[in-house]
Amino acid sequence: MFDRGYFSEDIIKALRKVKDLEYGVLCPDNVNWVDALIKDHGAEIRGKQKYLTTEPNVFGKRYPVTVAGKACFAYLFFDHSREFDEEQSIRSTISYYFNEASKRKRYTEKMAQDYAPKGIIVVKKADPETGKNFTILEDTEMIQTMVDRAGFFVLVSDTEMTASEAIRIIRRRDVVEHVFESIKRHFDLSVTYTHSIETYRGKMFTAFIASILFATLTWDLREVLHDKTSATIAFEMMELNKYKVELQSDGSWYPSYAMSRIQKELVSKVGLTEDEAINQATEIKLLV
Repeated sequence: MFDRGYFSEDIIKALRKVKDLEYGVLCPDNVNWVDALIKDHGAEIRGKQKYLTTEPNVFGKRYPVTVAGKACFAYLFFDHSREFDEEQSIRSTISYYFNEASKRKRYTEKMAQDYAPKGIIVVKKADPETGKNFTILEDTEMIQTMVDRAGFFVLVSDTEMTASEAIRIIRRRDVVEHVFESIKRHFDLSVTYTHSIETYRGKMFTAFIASILFATLTWDLREVLHDKTSATIAFEMMELNKYKVELQSDGSWYPSYAMSRIQKELVSKVGLTEDEAINQATEIKLLV
């Protein structure tokens, strides 16, 4: 069982209690042994051709480790593409919290404690520029440590394999995770609770069909979607979602609004005119 989530040592201990279960989990980089692994061996694999895996721009190596008192294998990876994105995210986050701290009116110990883990140092010292009774500084040492970790991630498992095999499994798992992420984001299924198993199965089956339609539509609209980022797709789906047809009392359907220019362009990319799109929508039969 490989999972994309990040797990603590307590979870890993629980996995070991399950008989005949092979596990592989990604670990948070703030765990002591993970942090040490990145510090001790990060430079060893970073950008080294001999550790290049079958995944583009991903370098990795297997290391024997002891986690929660048991010998297992840690797979240390460095992803060049991920490094850039994570570093940009770190700097953006630091800037956000720095600005948030700057808006505070007066110093409190709680304020200093809250911002310390975020890479912001708040000192009870008058700032002549702002006239406030505190000064704000970036924790350059902490920020540098965060930047140095950018691009690295660690998988721990009781299964011995090559780094290429491990990253291939992780990436396949990513594809599955992204499908569920799309279901939650686009079909409002973050909460799956229902009152019966039959309702739950019906809800999941509907989401499954919706995912197929969504993936197909995304592919057909690839010329309109200038890139494949979730933000762009979400925007286009939001545009389509604005167009609605309502069920009338006589059982017929009627458009709530006229199609916008963007909506007409989107439906045209799947080979439909506005009238054809309306006709297809109104032909849908619902069991109520």
